Amino acid sequence: EEEGSDDEGEPTATLEEVLIAWDALSPIKVGGVDVEPGRIYRAVASRFGEDNVERTGRWGDVAGSLGVSEKDAEDLRRGFLKAKAAVARAKRQAAASTAKEHDGKRPSSSALAAPVARHSKKFKQGENAVQAVVASLQARTGRSTKDVLLALHLVTGEYSRALLYLLATPRAPVGFPLWMPEQDAFLLESADRGDIAALSALSPRFSLADIEARLTYLRTLRSRVNPAS
Repeated sequence: EEEGSDDEGEPTATLEEVLIAWDALSPIKVGGVDVEPGRIYRAVASRFGEDNVERTGRWGDVAGSLGVSEKDAEDLRRGFLKAKAAVARAKRQAAASTAKEHDGKRPSSSALAAPVARHSKKFKQGENAVQAVVASLQARTGRSTKDVLLALHLVTGEYSRALLYLLATPRAPVGFPLWMPEQDAFLLESADRGDIAALSALSPRFSLADIEARLTYLRTLRSRVNPAS
């Protein structure tokens, strides 16, 4: 498997990058069950840090944290490397495209919206579903659209295509960082079990327990870096 590397750290991902990476990944078998490599990558990177896992070989720990048998740790390792390679390819492709189309300058919000808008028909049904959830959460929490969308991003742990479409519109911010839990922790909004249940419907690959575990992890991170929170 190509591992892929990014010597420049963790740049903010463009919408093009995310779409390319989304389409590049396909499920692998982990203990006989199909699991998206991207989910493994996010779980590994957020819980242990991708460099730490690769350098120390803690794949048994990763398996345990995901509720997977330790004997399937090799499947997790392969899935992680497959996802990492896809992200690295996406970053290289997006960088080349951005340099060509924008003379090396980072594209504006309107430019980022263009490739997503081309997929608007595919997004429409999902967009309506997301808008319904956002409206419900706004009514229950009194939060702004921006706050609710940030919370959606954090607790689902993934960018749904519908959410990408919303992020490319003037109603919401464009371009969140990918796999940066320390920064995400500062943005974490409070969510009761009803909110989490509503959000789990938005991300069918993640169970209620998965989302609650992510929330717990992010809150723990926030308490470490900002004890007063």
